[in-house]
Amino acid sequence: MKDSQLVTVDDAVALLNEALKLEPKAVSDLFRNTVEFTGEDLANHPTIQVGVMREGEEHEPHAFVYALSFTGLLNGIFGTDIDRVSIEVDDDFYSNPERLIERFNAHHDWPNDIEADGE
Repeated sequence: MKDSQLVTVDDAVALLNEALKLEPKAVSDLFRNTVEFTGEDLANHPTIQVGVMREGEEHEPHAFVYALSFTGLLNGIFGTDIDRVSIEVDDDFYSNPERLIERFNAHHDWPNDIEADGE
Protein backbone atom coordinates (compact mmCIF):
# COMPACT_ATOMS: atom_id res chain seq x y z
CA MET A 1 0.00 0.00 0.00
CA LYS A 2 1.10 3.57 -0.62
CA ASP A 3 2.54 5.79 2.10
CA SER A 4 0.33 8.72 1.18
CA GLN A 5 -2.95 10.17 2.36
CA LEU A 6 -4.81 9.12 -0.80
CA VAL A 7 -6.14 5.58 -0.65
CA THR A 8 -7.90 4.27 -3.74
CA VAL A 9 -10.48 1.53 -4.12
CA ASP A 10 -7.71 -0.63 -5.56
CA ASP A 11 -5.56 -0.01 -2.45
CA ALA A 12 -8.45 -0.96 -0.18
CA VAL A 13 -9.21 -4.12 -2.16
CA ALA A 14 -5.54 -5.18 -2.13
CA LEU A 15 -5.41 -4.81 1.66
CA LEU A 16 -8.75 -6.56 2.16
CA ASN A 17 -7.65 -9.50 -0.02
CA GLU A 18 -4.38 -9.71 1.93
CA ALA A 19 -6.29 -9.80 5.23
CA LEU A 20 -8.69 -12.38 3.75
CA LYS A 21 -5.75 -14.59 2.82
CA LEU A 22 -4.29 -14.31 6.35
CA GLU A 23 -7.55 -14.79 8.32
CA PRO A 24 -10.44 -15.79 6.01
CA LYS A 25 -12.90 -16.68 8.79
CA ALA A 26 -12.33 -13.49 10.80
CA VAL A 27 -12.62 -11.22 7.76
CA SER A 28 -15.67 -13.08 6.46
CA ASP A 29 -17.39 -12.82 9.85
CA LEU A 30 -16.67 -9.08 10.02
CA PHE A 31 -18.22 -8.43 6.61
CA ARG A 32 -21.15 -10.82 7.17
CA ASN A 33 -22.56 -8.73 10.00
CA THR A 34 -25.26 -6.18 9.35
CA VAL A 35 -27.06 -3.94 11.81
CA GLU A 36 -30.71 -3.03 11.46
CA PHE A 37 -31.79 0.55 12.13
CA THR A 38 -34.74 2.84 11.43
CA GLY A 39 -33.20 6.32 11.23
CA GLU A 40 -33.88 8.19 8.03
CA ASP A 41 -30.77 10.41 8.30
CA LEU A 42 -28.32 7.55 7.81
CA ALA A 43 -30.61 5.84 5.31
CA ASN A 44 -30.56 8.99 3.16
CA HIS A 45 -26.81 9.64 3.47
CA PRO A 46 -25.40 10.66 0.06
CA THR A 47 -22.51 8.14 0.01
CA ILE A 48 -23.01 5.47 2.70
CA GLN A 49 -24.79 2.46 1.24
CA VAL A 50 -27.64 0.93 3.22
CA GLY A 51 -30.17 -1.72 2.33
CA VAL A 52 -33.89 -1.83 3.00
CA MET A 53 -34.54 -4.92 5.10
CA ARG A 54 -38.31 -4.69 5.27
CA GLU A 55 -41.20 -2.35 5.63
CA GLY A 56 -42.10 -1.46 9.19
CA GLU A 57 -45.04 -3.14 10.84
CA GLU A 58 -48.28 -1.23 11.40
CA HIS A 59 -47.47 -0.72 15.07
CA GLU A 60 -43.94 0.55 14.34
CA PRO A 61 -43.45 4.30 14.01
CA HIS A 62 -40.99 3.93 11.11
CA ALA A 63 -41.89 3.17 7.53
CA PHE A 64 -38.78 1.04 6.84
CA VAL A 65 -36.13 -0.98 8.62
CA TYR A 66 -32.70 -0.54 7.05
CA ALA A 67 -29.46 -2.51 7.25
CA LEU A 68 -25.95 -1.13 7.57
CA SER A 69 -22.91 -3.23 6.73
CA PHE A 70 -19.19 -2.67 6.88
CA THR A 71 -19.15 -2.74 3.07
CA GLY A 72 -21.71 0.09 2.98
CA LEU A 73 -19.58 2.21 5.31
CA LEU A 74 -16.42 1.41 3.38
CA ASN A 75 -18.01 2.45 0.10
CA GLY A 76 -19.22 5.65 1.78
CA ILE A 77 -15.59 6.60 2.40
CA PHE A 78 -14.90 6.67 -1.33
CA GLY A 79 -17.97 8.81 -1.75
CA THR A 80 -18.65 8.34 -5.42
CA ASP A 81 -21.27 6.50 -7.39
CA ILE A 82 -18.74 4.73 -9.63
CA ASP A 83 -15.86 3.51 -7.40
CA ARG A 84 -17.01 0.63 -5.21
CA VAL A 85 -15.73 -2.36 -3.27
CA SER A 86 -17.73 -5.56 -3.53
CA ILE A 87 -17.39 -8.99 -2.01
CA GLU A 88 -17.57 -12.21 -4.01
CA VAL A 89 -19.56 -14.80 -2.06
CA ASP A 90 -21.81 -17.82 -2.45
CA ASP A 91 -25.57 -17.23 -2.44
CA ASP A 92 -25.92 -18.50 1.13
CA PHE A 93 -22.99 -16.51 2.59
CA TYR A 94 -25.19 -14.40 4.87
CA SER A 95 -27.22 -17.34 6.20
CA ASN A 96 -24.38 -19.88 6.53
CA PRO A 97 -21.61 -18.85 8.95
CA GLU A 98 -19.29 -21.52 7.52
CA ARG A 99 -19.16 -19.80 4.13
CA LEU A 100 -16.18 -17.56 3.47
CA ILE A 101 -15.66 -14.55 1.24
CA GLU A 102 -13.98 -15.70 -1.96
CA ARG A 103 -12.39 -12.33 -2.70
CA PHE A 104 -12.91 -8.59 -2.73
CA ASN A 105 -13.29 -6.74 -6.03
CA ALA A 106 -12.81 -3.13 -7.09
CA HIS A 107 -15.25 -1.53 -9.49
CA HIS A 108 -14.50 1.70 -11.34
CA ASP A 109 -17.63 2.09 -13.44
CA TRP A 110 -20.39 1.00 -11.10
CA PRO A 111 -22.84 -0.48 -12.06
CA ASN A 112 -21.79 -0.72 -15.72
CA ASP A 113 -18.81 -2.99 -15.08
CA ILE A 114 -21.05 -5.39 -13.13
CA GLU A 115 -23.59 -5.54 -15.93
CA ALA A 116 -20.81 -6.11 -18.49
CA ASP A 117 -19.59 -9.10 -16.48
CA GLY A 118 -23.13 -10.49 -16.39
CA GLU A 119 -23.33 -10.43 -12.60
